[in-house]
Amino acid sequence: MRWTQTMRSRIVGSLILLMSLSTAEVVAAQGGDGSLRGTVKDSQGGALPGVTITATSEVLLSPSVAVTDGSGNYRLINLPPGTFTVTAELGGFSKFRRDGILLRAGSNFQVDITMEIGALAETVTVAGDPPMLEVTKPSNVLTIDAEFQKEAPVVEGKFWSDFLMLTPGVISRPHNDASGRQNYFGNAVEHRDAVTLMEGLYAGNYNDFNINRTGLSSEAIQDTEVKTGGVDAASPMGYGLVINMLSKSGGNQFHGTGVIAYQPFRWNANNVGSGTPATRQVHQYDFSLGGPIRKDRTWFFGAIRYTDNKSGTGRTPEQLAYHDAFFPGSSLENNTITGYQPWVKVTTKLHPNHDLSLIYQGDRLLLNVVGAEDYEQVEVLSTGGPMYGGKLTSIWGQHLTTTFYASYNTKGGNNLDSYAFDKQGPLVNIHREAFLNQGVLQGSGLLLRGGQWSSTACSACFDLDTSSITMLRGDATYYKEGWGGSHQIQTGFLAMPRSIYDKNVQYLNNGFIVEERRMVNPNNAAAGTLPFHRQFVLGDLNLDQSNGRDKDIGFYAQDSWRADRLTTTLGVRVDLVRRFDVLRNLQRQSSTEVAPRLGFSYVLTADAKNVLRGTYGKYHQQLMGTRNPVPSFGGNDAQGLRDEYDVDSNGVFETVIVTPPVARTISNLQFDPDLHQPSFDEWSLGYRRQFPGQIAMDVGAVVKVNHDQYAQVDINGFYPDGPNKPFGGFGKVDPNQGLLYQLTNNTWSTTHYRALQATVTKNMTHGFQMLFTVQRQWQHLEHLADRRRAGSEQPRDGEFARQQPDVESVLGAHGRHVARAVGSRRVGQLYGRRRQLDRTGDRSAPIQQPAHFRVRTVHRRLVDRRAAIESARDTHPLPVSDAWRGSASGA
Repeated sequence: MRWTQTMRSRIVGSLILLMSLSTAEVVAAQGGDGSLRGTVKDSQGGALPGVTITATSEVLLSPSVAVTDGSGNYRLINLPPGTFTVTAELGGFSKFRRDGILLRAGSNFQVDITMEIGALAETVTVAGDPPMLEVTKPSNVLTIDAEFQKEAPVVEGKFWSDFLMLTPGVISRPHNDASGRQNYFGNAVEHRDAVTLMEGLYAGNYNDFNINRTGLSSEAIQDTEVKTGGVDAASPMGYGLVINMLSKSGGNQFHGTGVIAYQPFRWNANNVGSGTPATRQVHQYDFSLGGPIRKDRTWFFGAIRYTDNKSGTGRTPEQLAYHDAFFPGSSLENNTITGYQPWVKVTTKLHPNHDLSLIYQGDRLLLNVVGAEDYEQVEVLSTGGPMYGGKLTSIWGQHLTTTFYASYNTKGGNNLDSYAFDKQGPLVNIHREAFLNQGVLQGSGLLLRGGQWSSTACSACFDLDTSSITMLRGDATYYKEGWGGSHQIQTGFLAMPRSIYDKNVQYLNNGFIVEERRMVNPNNAAAGTLPFHRQFVLGDLNLDQSNGRDKDIGFYAQDSWRADRLTTTLGVRVDLVRRFDVLRNLQRQSSTEVAPRLGFSYVLTADAKNVLRGTYGKYHQQLMGTRNPVPSFGGNDAQGLRDEYDVDSNGVFETVIVTPPVARTISNLQFDPDLHQPSFDEWSLGYRRQFPGQIAMDVGAVVKVNHDQYAQVDINGFYPDGPNKPFGGFGKVDPNQGLLYQLTNNTWSTTHYRALQATVTKNMTHGFQMLFTVQRQWQHLEHLADRRRAGSEQPRDGEFARQQPDVESVLGAHGRHVARAVGSRRVGQLYGRRRQLDRTGDRSAPIQQPAHFRVRTVHRRLVDRRAAIESARDTHPLPVSDAWRGSASGA
């Protein structure tokens, strides 16, 4: 059959070429955090002490051995994910053997053993389904096999985190760079709040902890463990997902893989008709190689991914028509994502009881973005960098194990290499029309944009973000028989003594950064455009906007007490948080976060195939750099700006507004001295069951309440100390400004989240895994005023003065439509602008404005809001009702 070009264009998919360099399976490192445990009895049910238990596997540098205690109990600990064979030996009894026990990352499975009287030379091999249920940890945990991650047909780019789209409690949406990467929201938590670990080392980007900022070849992964709830005290501070990737690690034979993912643009169908589709071109190459440096002693493993992908930008027919009208015959540029993502790991046995792993990981990606309105590449979103780390795991006899970690990464955002070439001129924004508003012209809506580099932080600039994390971590586990059962006591620390984020902005084009243009004839693009607004940067064009130094020193202790079938976990985590701004010599936050944890796991049946679990815990948000509200808010010394407007369209820019930089003297006032980390209280209850045929089910319910989210409140207004009293105006802190915000914690509302979740997994032959998940979520916001009206809570002293009033109640009927359109911040800006105009007495003269009074683009139907507000202020003495509202901002 002969394929035509039309038929080929309808094919959507990827061509995968797998080159196996060896038939041997790539294996994982010894020194994991899984375990096998159980009780050894004779055929009469009596406990057998002194039995030698041995676990062997291709994933182990050497066999794992334990001896049963006086109660017949044993523990095989620090096991990596893999398939194990367990044997039991004792004089006078036949040797016991059980094969095919598949252990996932971080799992604790129960394998009870019954020994028969006989000669030791005889072997009794037990068949049956291997265990699949976690029996000691009550957390909501999903463990994903690497092969499942690679083969799941989710996204063309095969990102290592794609499996999260199938994880209970997780909702995803595409990232805004058209790369195919996803943003993941876990159980009502923002996508930047996940803790991303690799082999227990911090692999996240301190500039932005979004999971998709961390890159990795899928060939490097052995197993990935995701904790979605009920996280124990040993995990780092954080109230989102906790993800830990365990990698492969060589073996006693050389082996490797090669994978090519190839998908040209012509294999994508066009489903948008006359617009342009957001199709992708994938050129991605993965290679891995592992083997012995010294057999049974030292192994190495390495993997690398090279990405050179492109994606089109989805545009409507109307948007495409504007491109064709203003730039006829020009081709539309694509989004691009390029970079290398290496992983190298060396594992060695320093001593029979001490394993050392050394790790290097890099994930630098360079992204150029073309939006629907961009007529060329405008935005740069580079991310990533190198990570170096090591892990030492030690066993000290039958009762004590320790693990020490150290890592350092310099992952950040854009650097100068992110910008491929220099551009000339300002950033040009083209509008259909421009309308007079408060004495200046404002565009009717962006049609096209281009001409210069831009970012979310600035226009016509190099937006440079650097960051780093230093991590030291130690965990000790002590196993104790007695005290009413057995106890697994854990304690440790996680110190991040120096987390750094720096932002530098270099303005281009000699400070002429923006030019807004309108069509000469709104119905004829051929008539050209006219400039109506130009913006210039005043002062230093190379500006340091932030130099942050953060610190989190955390300690924890917890005890897992097992009494017969019940395991109870009690723990607490304490984190000492400090955030310091070097640029302004300002301490932004100093707090101590205390987080208790409770949990239970009850084995309902003797075969350990029915388990009931439950948890309660308090969880605090992890620290983060530039994209977190604390470093991104307040005290940022914005550059001075000069805005020029040609109101008469005669080529003369006669209206000038100068906005000076924000004064550093008020920075100390913009942070609440009691500022602390937002938190969740979380409860969960679940049931696990294993069915015949290696099928397991986990169903659970989760309830979460979010407290103390970051928020902004005005500190410049004279607010009443109760309802029905007049508002005293602005100027409490700075008489030249209107609203002046302080960053604090939201004490007037809480977010409530409830969910039902279910997961069904089936282990299949040859390491394959089948997964089915379903979830249902409910969320609502509860306001403090709602509880007061219900009579359940009374206002605290001074709370009325702390929170700002509802703008509609302040402005009355004349200002209600203004408040809805522009919000309370805008109203404060306009009050400040009115005072400036009153002082000069000349409304046509250049206006010297504080930075917070900059005129911003709003809907054109409010032609003269200044007059509306002045009218409202003159006719109403600013009465205040009992409706109070804080201005909250999400984390």
